Amino acid sequence: MSAVEKQLFDVYRSYLPSRESARARLLSALDAAERAVRLFSNRARLPSWKSRLLKFLSSPHKYGYRVARRILFPKAHNTARVRFFWGKTARLPLFDENVVMLYFCGVPGLAEGRLTRFFVRHLAPYDIFYDIGANFGFYTGLAGVLIESGEIHAFEPSPSTFPFLERAFAREAHVTLNKVALADVSGERAFFDAFQGGKSGVSSLQKGAVAGKTEHRDFEVSNVAVMTLDEYARLHTPPTVIKLDVEGGETEVLRGGMATLRKFRPLIAMEVNANQAIRERTKMALDILSKEGYRAHEITPEGGLVPTTLDLEHNPPGEFNIFIFKYGGV
Repeated sequence: MSAVEKQLFDVYRSYLPSRESARARLLSALDAAERAVRLFSNRARLPSWKSRLLKFLSSPHKYGYRVARRILFPKAHNTARVRFFWGKTARLPLFDENVVMLYFCGVPGLAEGRLTRFFVRHLAPYDIFYDIGANFGFYTGLAGVLIESGEIHAFEPSPSTFPFLERAFAREAHVTLNKVALADVSGERAFFDAFQGGKSGVSSLQKGAVAGKTEHRDFEVSNVAVMTLDEYARLHTPPTVIKLDVEGGETEVLRGGMATLRKFRPLIAMEVNANQAIRERTKMALDILSKEGYRAHEITPEGGLVPTTLDLEHNPPGEFNIFIFKYGGV
């Protein structure tokens, strides 16, 4: 080892403990946030009066504010300042089901906890992270904390949701925000936006995916820009890690990114949705990944990985339906 290499290694070794201690603090904060989620989602199945009382006692100002706003302005689309579990704040729409738990607990819910823990443990400072289906930016923001010398690219086509994402992260130097959907073609597509119905997380290019999760077809339709993953990756730094959650559009994203997958083999965190409306589309996405040499891994409660075989017909995923796909399965 040369003198220069030894010096660089010593700097890295001295830096490593501080980085690991920062991740330990994040995991501790995540533990506290998940305890709050269990309380606010009433996992203990307490009587409703007792559950509400405990919620109020745990967070009287927030709980009181939300109840008062719902009583005084039942039809208003209120916003509130939300603090993510790592400390960053953003003003988000409190009427949206994806925001309520963030508002009280700093995380979207227990279903996202395993992926969050995996990212805290395994995202590297130099990773290039593509957040495809960014919504309000929970994973964009988390990656921004963990990735220091790499890049974060967020994709959110919703004309209703994107402004919140932009206000929260536009000033982050290593975050690139894209008001575009990724698909298998470039141009424009109809987008079915469930934001006004408080279900921004089910918005999609796939009408069936949205209609199956909203009451009375409570969504708006607009045209949004679309492009392929391959086209984007040619113009920017290609990804090392992809988070893919686009409500039934995963097949199109993968088809439009075949060259990127084959050349760079990024790790993929993908929602595996067994909902009847988009089950066949999910099967096609899984088939594409399998043929390209990717293997599915279940995320353990501790954020580790266990190889698994997915069978949507006979053993559909339950609450924890985000899986890690690694090329070669190693």
